[in-house]
Amino acid sequence: MRPRFSLRSLLILLTFAALACAWLVIPSRNAEQLVNAIDEGDYSAADDLFRGRHKVLQTWSTQPYVDTISSELLDQTLSDVAFGRRRIWMAPAQVHQGEENGVEFHGTTFKTQYIVHVNAFGATVPQAIDDTD
Repeated sequence: MRPRFSLRSLLILLTFAALACAWLVIPSRNAEQLVNAIDEGDYSAADDLFRGRHKVLQTWSTQPYVDTISSELLDQTLSDVAFGRRRIWMAPAQVHQGEENGVEFHGTTFKTQYIVHVNAFGATVPQAIDDTD
């Protein structure tokens, strides 16, 4: 006996497969675009990826204590897959360099660290990480 299938069930199966791929791929692509824009210093393009068009990064970059904004795409967890998102760590940073007592130094100070959730529709406003443990 030959297995039977219908074109309708094949179409439904392919539609769900495409939706599952989009659920995984689009947030990763958006998060990579955001991290690349921040790393290149293009804060205007990075701000365009936020939902509601918040100008968070442009505001941070004009603060006197901010020399650069660091960002990193975090590893995808099972909850990220379930919620269709990717997480980005970011922090406005102040770079210190100079010489003291004949010793050169170079360091970076992160005032506050933030997590941004990115999904298919854009990025959320950065949420401060509470590191008062």
